[in-house]
Amino acid sequence: MRTACINPKRINQARLAADMSQADVAYRLRQHGHKATERSIRRWETGQHAPHANIVPVLADALGISIDELYESTGSDDDEEDEAAVFRRIAHQLIDRDQGDIAADLLNEVRLMKARRQERVS
Repeated sequence: MRTACINPKRINQARLAADMSQADVAYRLRQHGHKATERSIRRWETGQHAPHANIVPVLADALGISIDELYESTGSDDDEEDEAAVFRRIAHQLIDRDQGDIAADLLNEVRLMKARRQERVS
């Protein structure tokens, strides 16, 4: 099953705009026959995981936005954060293709990027 490369921040923004909890979103997805939990919604919002492509239309409907809006940029100027999000999505696609070793290396690089950014801030 293919994962969708949606913008994780858009899920969070849309959910908050709709005044819904993560549990509310998960419940709406379960009503349509998808296995979703509060934990899965949290992981999607943080970019740790991505929803499968077949869930995206129902997710957009549950959040009250269009599918295209889930793919839009959040307008963030933080290029490194956007780059890290792209790497995480690629890693999840690699995992779906049984390329776990490459995905682990990529996710490790994301952790290093985050650590370097935090060092510059402090």
